[in-house]
Amino acid sequence: MARKNGQRPQAVVEKQYPPRQARSAVARYESTGARDLRNHRPYFAFALACLTALATSPSIAKEVDTAAEEQAIRHVDAAWSKNLQSKNLDAVMENYAEDAAFLVPNQPIIVGKEKIRDWFKARIATPGYTATFAPTKIVVSSAGDMAYELGTFAASAQAADGSTARSVGKHLVTWEKRNGRWLVAAEAISTDSPPPPRK
Repeated sequence: MARKNGQRPQAVVEKQYPPRQARSAVARYESTGARDLRNHRPYFAFALACLTALATSPSIAKEVDTAAEEQAIRHVDAAWSKNLQSKNLDAVMENYAEDAAFLVPNQPIIVGKEKIRDWFKARIATPGYTATFAPTKIVVSSAGDMAYELGTFAASAQAADGSTARSVGKHLVTWEKRNGRWLVAAEAISTDSPPPPRK
């Protein structure tokens, strides 16, 4: 029963019925209204679920500019290679996640930023050491939170006999975007040189 001129249902009913009948009519009204509300709860829940699904739907989510993310990674790579060449260890390590994994030839997987730092520290300390690298392919996920990179590197160092030992190879890097920054989650490197002959 709708209100009339801003009056409560009971006030309207009391004008139309004797007091006892009015109270009975109001009780029936209130009981019916509460029952109708309970009956409609499933519909309210369904509507809320639909709205939630629409709000989180990938079609509505902001589209990621994967080309721009690729360029961002290439920018990080360029600075990273420059810092490696100049033996700036602190700047090199800024690119690695704390739980990063590093796969290098002829030894177990190196896990953790500090242990990866130790590996680079030993290489940089080698007389005549220098290294550069560049990506050849970067693929960014549609969500814009992961990417993989293929690339090549060149390194050289002074050999025991005083000559310069040079090597070239390739790398595979897995990137993750954490807190708005692209960080290396895993990296693997290997040389293109054939294995040494067996004795």
